[in-house]
Formats: sequence, C-alpha cells, structure tokens
Amino acid sequence: MRRALSKNIKTMKNFAKSTFSIIKTIIFTALLACIAIFMINNRQMVTVEMFPLPILIETRLFMLMALCFALGILIGFFIFTTNHLKGLFFSSKNDKNQEIAQKSEKNS
Repeated sequence: MRRALSKNIKTMKNFAKSTFSIIKTIIFTALLACIAIFMINNRQMVTVEMFPLPILIETRLFMLMALCFALGILIGFFIFTTNHLKGLFFSSKNDKNQEIAQKSEKNS
C-alpha cells in the first residue's frame, strides 16, 4: 500500500514539474514575442545625451531598449549571484558556529 502511494506521489510530482516547465516555456516565449514586436514597432531615431559628459549618441530606439534590457538582466544576475553566494557563505559559517556551540554545551 505504501509503495503504491509513494509511486503515485512521485508520478504526481513529475507531472507537476513537466506541466510547470511547459507553462514556463509558453510564458517566456510569449514575453519574448511581445518584446520583439514592441522593439520592431519602435524604429525611430532618438538622441541620447549623457548630461555631465559632452556625449551625444544618435541611435534607433529599439537598440537603446535592447541595451537597457540586457543591462537590467546583467545587473539583476550580478545582484542575485552575489546575494546567493553571500547567503551560502554566511549560512555555512553560521552552521559551523552552531556546531561549535553545540559541542561546547555537550562538553560543559
């Protein structure tokens, strides 16, 4: 009875994972299609002025949007990665401190 139940639970988990993966792929594809259509519809020329610097850049709007999108992804990835690494580092350090405290409690 227990094996059949655990097999059914595993089957349900696999089904949920595959369904989630399909839904995630559909949403991601739709988002990319919307971004592509939005970028194609905005092909007019714009002038970008870097205020403190005497730099004027004339480019197409969709190139500017693509650059900002890519920079946002890179910055977000960098922030996520550094926070994730900090969490791993400090959690392992805290775990070691807890182990030391538990050992000292047992010895006293």
